Amino acid sequence: MKMEHAGITVSDPAAFTDWYCQHLGFRVMRQMTTAPFTTFIADASGSVMLEIYRHAHIQLFDYPNQDPLLLHFAFEVGEEPIEAVAERLLAAGASVY
Repeated sequence: MKMEHAGITVSDPAAFTDWYCQHLGFRVMRQMTTAPFTTFIADASGSVMLEIYRHAHIQLFDYPNQDPLLLHFAFEVGEEPIEAVAERLLAAGASVY
C-alpha cells in the first residue's frame, strides 16, 4: 500500500495551487473551476498528491499560528543546497514558523 494523497482546506485554493506549482515544482492533475475548487496537485515524482479545496461551511485551520508539529509537509530538495532553497522560497513569500 502507498499513500496517494492528503487533503487540506485552504482559504484560496487557486493561489495555493499556483504557488506550489511555481515554487515547488508541483503540477495540476485535476482541477474544479467551481466551488469547492477541489484541485489535485502532484509532486515532481508524480506519485504523491495534495488535494486542495475550500468548503465554505468548514472552519479554516489557523496554519500560521499552529505549532508545525501539528501539521507540516517535508520535501527533498535534491542537489541544490538547502540554504539556497530556503532563501529562494522565503523571497517567494514562504514563512518560517
